[in-house]
Amino acid sequence: IAYRALFFKHIYRFLGNVATGKELLAPQAIAVSGGIDSMALLWLANVFSQQGKIGPVRAMFVHHHTRAGQDNDMEIVINFCQQEGIPLHVLHVE
Repeated sequence: IAYRALFFKHIYRFLGNVATGKELLAPQAIAVSGGIDSMALLWLANVFSQQGKIGPVRAMFVHHHTRAGQDNDMEIVINFCQQEGIPLHVLHVE
């Protein structure tokens, strides 16, 4: 628990160095691919939003239709967003 609190504090301090308070409290769109890094970012942003430290969070997934595994990635993102109550917009590239 102590490491988690320190991690959150460090990340929030970083955000304060790169964005104004007004920018942080504005609605946030997080681009996610289904990979561990973007999913961790989405989870962290959602926690910060629930704590009132940043504005409301929504996720965006771009389906390029360039590889078979992308359907699985999309399902991971859809399931996570449903579980966490995060609005999701899926964009399909033609």
